[in-house]
Amino acid sequence: MAISSLLTFLNLIFCQSLSSPFTILYAIESFLIANYAIAMIGALKNKDLGQAKRGYKIDLACLVILSICIGLDSVVVLTRYTFKAVLMYSLGLVPLLGLYYFFVIFNPVAKIIGHLERREALAKQSTSPYNA
Repeated sequence: MAISSLLTFLNLIFCQSLSSPFTILYAIESFLIANYAIAMIGALKNKDLGQAKRGYKIDLACLVILSICIGLDSVVVLTRYTFKAVLMYSLGLVPLLGLYYFFVIFNPVAKIIGHLERREALAKQSTSPYNA
């Protein structure tokens, strides 16, 4: 995920014109997804709850930017294409993108944070001086 997002970011920066708001938003989104992936790899590798929560905040920023991109894309689709294309976009692509985002990006970070919070709670409980 990190490698593909970084390559997408580099492609958007160096090969596309940055005059379009779509290109700028997609470049920011791909950069944030790469940072999210790196933060989550570090959180898993170091078992660091703080880094996982940082990844969660980056994930929420990605969700906001993705929502803005979908909104802008919806306006373009509504103004340029036929009713059938608008229907396919709104009933097909948008829900699929939402499901992908939830199951591939958002759900794993919530699980990782949950596991790391339980791990820290167990570590605090086992090192407590009153736990004799």
